[in-house]
Amino acid sequence: ALASFYVAVSILMTLNLKTFETLYEKNKRYKTILRYLTIVHNFGLMVFSMLTVYTLYSAMKTKYFVWIDYETVLKPMSPEIDESAIWITTLFAYSKVWEFLDTWFLLLRGRQTIFLQKYHHAGAVICWFLMKEYRPPVLFLSSYYNSIIHSMMYLYYLLSTLKLFKIPGVVRPIMTSLQLLQLVGGTIVINYNFITTYGLNFNSPTGFCNLVTTLYVLILIVLFSNFFYVNYIIAPKKKKKGKSKSA
Repeated sequence: ALASFYVAVSILMTLNLKTFETLYEKNKRYKTILRYLTIVHNFGLMVFSMLTVYTLYSAMKTKYFVWIDYETVLKPMSPEIDESAIWITTLFAYSKVWEFLDTWFLLLRGRQTIFLQKYHHAGAVICWFLMKEYRPPVLFLSSYYNSIIHSMMYLYYLLSTLKLFKIPGVVRPIMTSLQLLQLVGGTIVINYNFITTYGLNFNSPTGFCNLVTTLYVLILIVLFSNFFYVNYIIAPKKKKKGKSKSA
């Protein structure tokens, strides 16, 4: 239902994109308010992501090992698991609704959003609410990986909005590479453990969550890879050719 709501609102806003674009360009007050709201949004998600990293690392470290013991963390949940890890992962699932604003703030500026972003947010809320409901062993590790990337990502968004200094162009492809690393690495670790522990049994809540999340992530990897190729490999080559022709 939440994913459908996100898609429906995004479509309605896209249909009125020209209106938002005109408003953003001609209404200074609207532009200023939107900028401050975006700053608060990015700052809030950055702080929350950092809190999630700290809470989950502390829970896994103190309960299991000096460093994260993947073999233990990925086993069925222990009744001894830190309560803080339970509530932070619940909040983390709800933060996927908060992240809808990533798309909506862009649309309110009159900027078109790509399919990757819409698929990313709609799929994330489905997968994390499934994991919140059934609490499979991968919940903590998935949230931990994702919150590390989001801490860096929202810091980047915040600095971009604040415009305190020019951010080097190399940062964007690095951020996309880290997102891909998280998706590929996390999928390999989690599925290796699932198959070695449960086999190919997808009838259980754990198996169902794993199947849905894996299918979602595999498509996301393809979309992110294509985004990286088009924007950071093809686009610079075209730009370079254009400059050489004009010279």
